Amino acid sequence: MLVHAQVSPGGSRNMIEAPVARDDNHMRLRIKVRAVAAENAANEAVCGLLAKWMGLPKSSVSIARGHTSRQKVIAIEGEAGALSDRLVSLAETLAAKPFVMR
Repeated sequence: MLVHAQVSPGGSRNMIEAPVARDDNHMRLRIKVRAVAAENAANEAVCGLLAKWMGLPKSSVSIARGHTSRQKVIAIEGEAGALSDRLVSLAETLAAKPFVMR
């Protein structure tokens, strides 16, 4: 499964905010990480945060496209139907309260 994300590295905390609609008709998760965009640190932080949020092992989440861009496509390994249902359910809760990992 592929997830589109808008990433902001070098933030004050690690968090996932409510998805936003983009011009390309994709919904993108807004992800902020404390790690800076150097030596792949921010990408690793994004994968770890997304894995924690979805309750998956970190090894099942990787950057598919956009390694050096703020606009990323993240690959999540697993059964597509179950992952999709879980993602939709979790994304609906983000409107009320962002997911913050300390």
